[in-house]
Amino acid sequence: MDIYNISEIEIELRATSDAACGNGINALLDSKKISIEEFIEHREKYAEDFIRFSHDGFKGAQNRIIKNILLIQDEQEVVKQNLKKARVERNKEEIPELINKKKHLENIVKLFKHCADALVWQLIQGQL
Repeated sequence: MDIYNISEIEIELRATSDAACGNGINALLDSKKISIEEFIEHREKYAEDFIRFSHDGFKGAQNRIIKNILLIQDEQEVVKQNLKKARVERNKEEIPELINKKKHLENIVKLFKHCADALVWQLIQGQL
C-alpha cells in the first residue's frame, strides 16, 4: 500500500473494516451457499461456523491493522528525522511539506485505530 495514495488507503481500510465487521456472515453465506433468510431461519445449525468465520475475520483485520500501522510508523520516523533536519537547515520550502506529511500519516494511523475500535466493539458485542 502506498501510504500517500488516498485510493489505496481507502481500499485497505475497506478491506480491514469488512474483515472486522462483516467477514463472519459473508464467508458463511459464500461457503454454505445459503441465503441470509436461510441462515436466520436455521441459525442454531450455522452458529459454530458463523463464529469460526467471524474469528477468522477478526484475525485478518488485526493482522492488517498491525501491518499498516507499523508501515506508517516507519515512515513517520523518516518524516520526523527529515523535518528535524529541515528545521536545522531552515529550509522554508521543505518544512511545510514535511509537516503536511506528518499530519497525513497521523490521520491514517487514526483511521486504522478506528478499525481496531470497531473490531473490539464486535468482540465485546456492545456490552459497554
